[in-house]
Amino acid sequence: MRYLCIVGRTDEAQRVLDGGESVFGPDMKDLLQREIYEATNNYERALTIVRRQKKNSVFPGKHAVVESHMLMKLRRYEEAEELARGILVPAHFGPEYDALIINLELSCQRQGRKVDKARLGKILERNSPNDAVSLCALLLLDEKSKATEPLLAIVEKDRTEIYQIGRWAILDIPGNSAWFAATLKSRGFDTAVVAVASKKIAAAE
Repeated sequence: MRYLCIVGRTDEAQRVLDGGESVFGPDMKDLLQREIYEATNNYERALTIVRRQKKNSVFPGKHAVVESHMLMKLRRYEEAEELARGILVPAHFGPEYDALIINLELSCQRQGRKVDKARLGKILERNSPNDAVSLCALLLLDEKSKATEPLLAIVEKDRTEIYQIGRWAILDIPGNSAWFAATLKSRGFDTAVVAVASKKIAAAE
């Protein structure tokens, strides 16, 4: 299913999902449907799924990272910030919420405000230097030269991550998307692969 979305055969992916009613449980079906919606830049419908899951969840806060990300893909930055703060402030910005802190800082940056460098610095201190959270923290700090290593570590381990990263809200920023494409090209990644990933970014800009 993910492969079909990656290569743009989303209609086929939808048919497979629709025909697998007896195979996929409700949670898996929601996850796969959201994957299809995200692959077609239909973030409004993806958000609807996330909010339905949140409403039915024993721990609704666990959906905050995805929900705030969907809101940012829809350029609803104030809503994303409000959602993130509503969870982070009572939790005292605990380390278990680092991914949500990233989304908070990005939503603030997209509203023209400065990021909290000290807060992002702490995230870098307590996370692996080559994980997705550290990559995003470095981009928020505009340290693209340092962000190259974690990006390559992620995509060289699993090249399908190129397409996932290509949908990140942080890459909707033109400077970041240009860096992403140039970095992959400079390291010899297939031109067609980079073009497809970059096309996903361009569709959201």
